[in-house]
Amino acid sequence: MQLASFFFDCLKLTLIPSFTPTGKRCGTIFLTVNAVTNYLEYNWDFTTYCITVPDVLTIKYKSNEGPEKTLHRIFTYGKLEGYVLTNITFGHPRFPGNWNRNDTNPLLGSHCFPFWIQSEYRNEILDEDCLKIEPSWMANYGQLRIGSMMIPGTHDSGAWTSNYISLIEQFLLTQDYNLWGQLVSGIRYFDIRVGIYYSETTIEWINHGLFKCSKMREELQHLAQFLKLSPKEVVILHMNKFEHPPNFLNKEHSLILNLLQEILGEFILPRSYFYSTDGPKLEEIWQTGRNLIISYNNEDLVKEHDWLWYNINQKWGDTTNVDDLRNYLDKVKNDHVHPQSPFCALMAELTPNLDYIINNLDKGLRYMADEVNPNLNVWLTKFNWSDVVNIVATDFFLGNTAISVSIEANNRKLENMEKSKDIF
Repeated sequence: MQLASFFFDCLKLTLIPSFTPTGKRCGTIFLTVNAVTNYLEYNWDFTTYCITVPDVLTIKYKSNEGPEKTLHRIFTYGKLEGYVLTNITFGHPRFPGNWNRNDTNPLLGSHCFPFWIQSEYRNEILDEDCLKIEPSWMANYGQLRIGSMMIPGTHDSGAWTSNYISLIEQFLLTQDYNLWGQLVSGIRYFDIRVGIYYSETTIEWINHGLFKCSKMREELQHLAQFLKLSPKEVVILHMNKFEHPPNFLNKEHSLILNLLQEILGEFILPRSYFYSTDGPKLEEIWQTGRNLIISYNNEDLVKEHDWLWYNINQKWGDTTNVDDLRNYLDKVKNDHVHPQSPFCALMAELTPNLDYIINNLDKGLRYMADEVNPNLNVWLTKFNWSDVVNIVATDFFLGNTAISVSIEANNRKLENMEKSKDIF
């Protein structure tokens, strides 16, 4: 599947009235964005919960600034599930709901971009959904423990930009948004690789391997701004690897720790709140007025600083093959026994090796993400992974449904909790 950009100031879309449900809704429909082409993709599954099976899917453009437009249309006769790539560019739109960085008065809740998918049967609308942002989705789950939730994340979260030639970039970049865009979209786990460069005007960087990508100070400032605006969102910042210099010593760690405290200190939740296997409830975190957990991959330093949490175990398939990745993740998806941390991250991406790079110089990480993302949508839903996983980290996340599936999975967890209360 594939990824993203957006091009519309869409606060007004929250005013667009939805259709009246017919009671004939069938399965699920959703849009994704192709990581390679930036085109919209149809996705559908009519194999469950169906009364009337749709015969047509349509992509609509809806805004209050003009009439509704039909952009694309496909017939789905006899095909109960699938996805289809269109030629409709998603672009680089502004975020709806006043969630661009310099906007004022951002609105909590879900907000739609102007792209909608509709299912129809004999010209009757059965269902519809939009591409959306989720800047405040965690506010509904105060009763859930954070380690028991499904949480959407990104891999190599700071690798969204670089100054290298395109041949390097295609095997370097893993995301299309900076941390602000990821946060507004609904991502809550960030996999950070650190680089220190004394010869540069900017010293602290977020790397991908040995390559500089984004400036750490700016990204942390994005995070601080978001935490203020959406105080019930709990973010996990995983300081996972320290890539440069190769001999990363206490001097370099001190620079990073001081920077974290300078920009994020008021938001950091101390490790003392990890007193349950699955961590604290969200409502317990909210009561502290702090909503950031920093996991730091250096056990000695974590022992010295009670505001750092121990390293998060990442489940890596380390393969270039989608089937091998699925088989590996399927084996480890339930493995959450990590006594020092309530978290466990399923890393749902392919990893190129030297042979792959040499033989695929015309491709790169976008193509690898495009192999994984449509399959991941199936693994999480039809294989029921979403009920047992904790963190799921992906590349070019607009090509998958990890955010919306997380919300659905956490809704089920909350419902099951309420049902168990009724029983006892």
